Amino acid sequence: DMSTLYDGISDIADCAAVNQIDMLTDTKAQTLNISVQDVLALGVGESFLSSEKHAGKIQMRIDGDDKDHVKLSNEFEASGNALWTVNQETTVSLEGISGEYFQATNIASGLELFIKKEVQISIV
Repeated sequence: DMSTLYDGISDIADCAAVNQIDMLTDTKAQTLNISVQDVLALGVGESFLSSEKHAGKIQMRIDGDDKDHVKLSNEFEASGNALWTVNQETTVSLEGISGEYFQATNIASGLELFIKKEVQISIV
């Protein structure tokens, strides 16, 4: 749960965004549990793609390799029905990095989570 990462920071605009997580900095296998709440709390609007298709979307990016694992939580406190689904477009290019493109549904503002395709992904 990363929802409290910004707690204690008085002015978030003065701080670097944490909407990109790099698991490549550690050569060991890592597991990241991430929820819709985490993306809502840490994501940044149109931070990786801003075309009409992505306009107004809150976005995050996760880089890693085949040893790393991302677990996407389908739980959402407010409604209980914000599910992660795979978009029809299964790969997208971000700054020259190819990755799987996940989007949370049933959220009015729209969320996009870009995960490097080598990373193991499960929905829990």
